[in-house]
Amino acid sequence: MQSRHFRTLVSLCLTFILAGAIAFAGPPAKSELSFSAEMFDPKKGDTAWSATAEWLIPVAGGPLLLGPSVSKFDTGGSDGGAAGIAAEINLGKVCGPGVGGAAHKPIGDSADQVNLTYEARLFFKCGTEHAFVKFTASQLWSRAEAGAVTDPDGTSFDGGIGWRF
Repeated sequence: MQSRHFRTLVSLCLTFILAGAIAFAGPPAKSELSFSAEMFDPKKGDTAWSATAEWLIPVAGGPLLLGPSVSKFDTGGSDGGAAGIAAEINLGKVCGPGVGGAAHKPIGDSADQVNLTYEARLFFKCGTEHAFVKFTASQLWSRAEAGAVTDPDGTSFDGGIGWRF
């Protein structure tokens, strides 16, 4: 029951953050193409890595960006890729924080274990009108074929670069 209340609280908080971002943020100057990567090397277990590319396009001239997202990963036990959709709301014009999320359909070995993945993101992006660096903290939920959803076991951090055009 505690998990249900926690999810409701998180959903309400994200709704207020998104509403505030839409109301107060300025529109992004251009579409964005970004590449990010992360690597995790635990003391016990296999090294895991992932790389993601996204092309996000401004929606209705506002701060909301939406577009395709693809990734490649190797978690030691399984490898493969994923394709899906990502969305971001930038809280600054050229530099600033933001919130976002993504939904992916795994491809490869992991597709046998997981049907869909969902990711919630908080990020900080800074650069010029043409390029930027981005640092992201995210949590990932996965849904198995049977419908069971696994809660995240930690927060992931990654860094990336991007271009505005």
